[in-house]
Amino acid sequence: MTVPTQASAASRPRLRLLLQLGLVAGLVAIVVMVLWSGAGAVLAAIVKAGWGIALIVLVRLLAVSVAGLGWWCLLPQDAIRPAALMVGLRLMREGLNCLLPAGQVGGEVVGARLLALSGVGAGLAAATVLVDMLVQLFTQLIFAALGFAGLVSFAADRSALPWIGLGLIVGAVAVTAFFLAQRLGLFLLVERFLIWLAERSGWHVLGGLVHLHRSIQVIYRQPSRLLASSAVHLLGWAIGALEIWLALRFMGHPVSLLEALVLESLVHAIRSAAFFVPSGLGAQEGGFVLLGGLIGLPVETALALSLIKRVPELAIGVLAMAAWQTVEARRASHRAPADRAG
Repeated sequence: MTVPTQASAASRPRLRLLLQLGLVAGLVAIVVMVLWSGAGAVLAAIVKAGWGIALIVLVRLLAVSVAGLGWWCLLPQDAIRPAALMVGLRLMREGLNCLLPAGQVGGEVVGARLLALSGVGAGLAAATVLVDMLVQLFTQLIFAALGFAGLVSFAADRSALPWIGLGLIVGAVAVTAFFLAQRLGLFLLVERFLIWLAERSGWHVLGGLVHLHRSIQVIYRQPSRLLASSAVHLLGWAIGALEIWLALRFMGHPVSLLEALVLESLVHAIRSAAFFVPSGLGAQEGGFVLLGGLIGLPVETALALSLIKRVPELAIGVLAMAAWQTVEARRASHRAPADRAG
């Protein structure tokens, strides 16, 4: 069995350090922006949203649940699992990525592991996660293009449009590269890394990842499921625009659904472009300030909106962490009697 070299293993602490530095830099950027715009004004805007924040959390739960159904669509017929399971695992993926943005274990790894524990082959479980990530990126690009078209239709200040358009082109190149990596076999390297992770962490259920590349190709041979997954994911992105529409309505700055869609789609694109900054800290806030100004939002309102949109992340993250720890504790308790008997 081939495992990563010592050099690749040694790079992981450096990667964690970079993520942690990005986390600190993002937090500092948020603090600076809030202080610059007036902490009192930002806080007042958040308070004005009131119980509407609870509705926003519910909308996020709906959007992530729809994303879970998009993931479920990718499962081959002979490996189908209950949709509720996939929704629950998708919520866990989302929550862990938000709550542990610079951690050693990402939500995707946990999601693949728990799906494998449900009886899906480890290689196929990981393959569905990787293809699901690509489908999300592809549909997000379409969503961002729709938002850009909407912005072009009403923006009075058009100076930023060429830069936003260039960003979308770069995003399209990145998505294409990710697709080619999956189709051309570069994820054989991922197999080796995850097998190494299984040995190092004791998560032996990941040991079957020698079939990762083959499983990815199996998924790509079911175009109807890929199309269904794309349609469902696109719906999930659109639902996210309701968060902005509701939040600004409660904050006393109502916008149209088109304006909400523009903000949601393009800020998500900015956040994805800043993938090296955990949870897009600072990048999301800067995006709302920049794009919010194009539709007449005061800076303090744009910052308050961004911070309100982080409340569902925290809520889902706490629930995901609790659910994950509960699952792991139950597995550990079930293994203990078997280990003693053995």
